[in-house]
Amino acid sequence: MSPRHLLLLALVTLGWPLAAWFGRDLSVTVALACFAAPTAALAWALGPRAAPDSGSLAGLGLGAAAGLVMAAGAQLGFLWVAPLWPGLETEMLGLYSLLGAGLGPWARAPLVGVVVLAEEIVWRQVLWLPMKEAWGAPRALVLVTASYTLAQLGMGSPALVAVALACGLAWLGLRILTDRLSVPIAAHLVFDALILGVWPIVG
Repeated sequence: MSPRHLLLLALVTLGWPLAAWFGRDLSVTVALACFAAPTAALAWALGPRAAPDSGSLAGLGLGAAAGLVMAAGAQLGFLWVAPLWPGLETEMLGLYSLLGAGLGPWARAPLVGVVVLAEEIVWRQVLWLPMKEAWGAPRALVLVTASYTLAQLGMGSPALVAVALACGLAWLGLRILTDRLSVPIAAHLVFDALILGVWPIVG
């Protein structure tokens, strides 16, 4: 694990939530995309880069199916947890409002796509591989997932942090099981497209 990768770990763990927090007055989605794009480019230049992987149809199908299952799980989880969590629906409505502030769906979609790609490149590729090599897969899994989860704190939503923990584990699990970056990317894109657009949890 090189010092540069440790600096990248600190940058994304601290910078991601700060970008979201300071973007509240304008647009959280715009702020995150503006931070995520150059950060992902920096991470990609740092490496290790993913091997050329256009993604087989079977792999992309697996990722898409996983994203659909995760979205359904989020819906069922909300129905189960909401009666036990006073104010959860209000919190979720506020979160959707923050993410969509000042943007129509067609403007928001490519920005969300940028953030998704950046998250997968940073956490499920450039940080995951050297951490696994340096400290072993179990510790690397914990550290990468913890960093990704902490990076969501800037939204000020405990519910989002819980979702990020579960989803982060799922996407990293797909990366480990398939040894392909394209599979968690597909799962993440489908999940966000459903939960943030086609099939929102509330609203």
